[in-house]
Amino acid sequence: MAAKNIPAWYRKALLFGLLLITAALISKSISDNLSELKSYVVELDFILLGISTFLFCGSLLVQGLYNLSLVSDYRINKLDNRRMFREYFISRLVRYVPGKIWGMYYHSERLSDAVPRSVIWSANLVQFSDANLFSCIVIFGFLVYVKLGTALAIFSLALFLVVFFWIQKKHIVASLLMVLVKKLKINVSELVYPTFSSKNALLRIFMLCVDWLFFILAWIVLSSGYLPLSSAVSLSILYAGASLIGLAVVIVPSGLFIREASFIALAAWFGYDETLAALLSIIARLLLTTADVLMGITFFVVSNKRNANKG
Repeated sequence: MAAKNIPAWYRKALLFGLLLITAALISKSISDNLSELKSYVVELDFILLGISTFLFCGSLLVQGLYNLSLVSDYRINKLDNRRMFREYFISRLVRYVPGKIWGMYYHSERLSDAVPRSVIWSANLVQFSDANLFSCIVIFGFLVYVKLGTALAIFSLALFLVVFFWIQKKHIVASLLMVLVKKLKINVSELVYPTFSSKNALLRIFMLCVDWLFFILAWIVLSSGYLPLSSAVSLSILYAGASLIGLAVVIVPSGLFIREASFIALAAWFGYDETLAALLSIIARLLLTTADVLMGITFFVVSNKRNANKG
């Protein structure tokens, strides 16, 4: 049966059922180890939480730059960068309410007077694909490292990064999107193909690496009071893996509960304390949300201040 033929109430029932199940799993994990959880909470360092939030903001800023670079590929001239950042980060907040797909819709509508909607949709979908494909490479390299050792992990990462560079240079993801759009007979008359550039491909790989660096550093700071460095890095990669599972359900607001439940399960499977994993997943969610809000407010204020100065 085609998805569009499934009644809306049935899809909503499945969504809420999924949210309830994952929320129940998280609640059970916490309630079964409540005394241990309290001891972990007492050890929280709010200065470290603030530093971790700042690092998450750095990660988000790199993602905003990545999005802007993708939009620029479509030969869009005279972009107001401050406005582009403002709408990008506000669209990230919108996804918390109805889900990621509606954040993209909001983003495209808000910029429709300056950039074709199809360009914003393409840029967001390509960024979504690039980021998750790169995450898969990092996670795969981590698994190879755990199972087979450092040498094979480095070789695997190098090999997949070469393939990823080729995908970037040739805009394979964007081209596949164009094929899909044409197959679905969607009007794309306003959309031009992106430009091809080895320099841009290398720059984007660099930005993805910096994004990951900020993310891992944030996790190291977040869990420094509980875990050694190697374990903190491992948990950050497991959290990224859980994020991929959460993102697979694009209608769930920012992978709510699904990411956390998946992370707790993955952490326990790899031998980490389930209670600590539950606490860190909740804190990471709060800090990431705080970072989203801070970036949205910052660029909203900066953009509006510039417009006021022009007036």
